Amino acid sequence: MGLLLWSFFRVRTQLQLSSMRFTFSTLVLELLLILATFAACQIAPPSNQSISISLDGRQLQKSLAHVEEWPNGIQINSQYAWDQLIAVAKVIQKNDPGAVEKALLQYQMTGCVHGDFQAVDVLQEKNDTKLFLLMRAVFKLPEAVPAKELREFGGWIPTKSVINEDGTANQDWPIKWDQGHPKLTSGFIGLQGINARYNAVEEYKYFLSKYSMRDLSSFPEQISSH
Repeated sequence: MGLLLWSFFRVRTQLQLSSMRFTFSTLVLELLLILATFAACQIAPPSNQSISISLDGRQLQKSLAHVEEWPNGIQINSQYAWDQLIAVAKVIQKNDPGAVEKALLQYQMTGCVHGDFQAVDVLQEKNDTKLFLLMRAVFKLPEAVPAKELREFGGWIPTKSVINEDGTANQDWPIKWDQGHPKLTSGFIGLQGINARYNAVEEYKYFLSKYSMRDLSSFPEQISSH
């Protein structure tokens, strides 16, 4: 009888110890899971926060290399060309404004004679037209503002399409958006006036202070080589 009771208590003790070990292991696993979740929350940005992408003048130049300049006609060659422009616009949107301003200035100052912003060649003029179109993809600009409120940051020679039929002006000129898709309303003619070169930094700062970023979520995130 004594042996039976001793065996009973031994088995009971072992079961209690096993239960305690199981409970302890469970608590440890739960604690590790909580710590891992906390660490992930600390590392990952909120869903409504943009992830910053480093940008400088050289990276901007590389990104814009595959973007078409503002053509003489009203047709960008392909949807692929628009997608390339939009892809760069998304990078601009996700970057800190200070980094964007610095990159734009570096891009436009490349090759300037004796550091003179106005001393540019034909290639740089074409590159400026890319930035001009780019800003109209980055920001959601009104296509109808009082003509006297139209702001210009370069001596672009305008065409009739900059003025709407009702006498208002298109701040988004030379682009119009049709159900979220861009199209040109005017080809590039040239520049006119003294110190007529387009100033992308000043236009970016002005648009940033006045308008919201354009929703470009319907366009591809990444563009493959073409």
